[in-house]
Amino acid sequence: MFQAMRRALTDTLAELRKQPLDALLDTRYKRARAEHGSAFNRQFFGNGKLWLAIGAVVVLQAVVVHWAPAQAVFDTVDLSAAEWALATFTASSVLFLEEARKLLLRLFRRRTTTRHGE
Repeated sequence: MFQAMRRALTDTLAELRKQPLDALLDTRYKRARAEHGSAFNRQFFGNGKLWLAIGAVVVLQAVVVHWAPAQAVFDTVDLSAAEWALATFTASSVLFLEEARKLLLRLFRRRTTTRHGE
């Protein structure tokens, strides 16, 4: 019975962690996404509810990873600062790689337009 409860709680936490990401992708990325502009613009922090939800997920994740009773339920262990940094780097890499791709496209288009305009 304890195993079933732990599995249900783990599934619920996984779903809760996924919801803010889905909200981010649906509201900010899919509908308002600028293919050629940067995500780091004036509207970056415009959705307060989204940032509140992301903050709540980060706090809950830290609780599950570092609080002993939650560790027992979710079968987690403490992460070192280096492991947190690696997880943060990995999670944010998609955003930064996409921004780098768009920057390179803008530079390439600008260079191509300048050559054809000479």
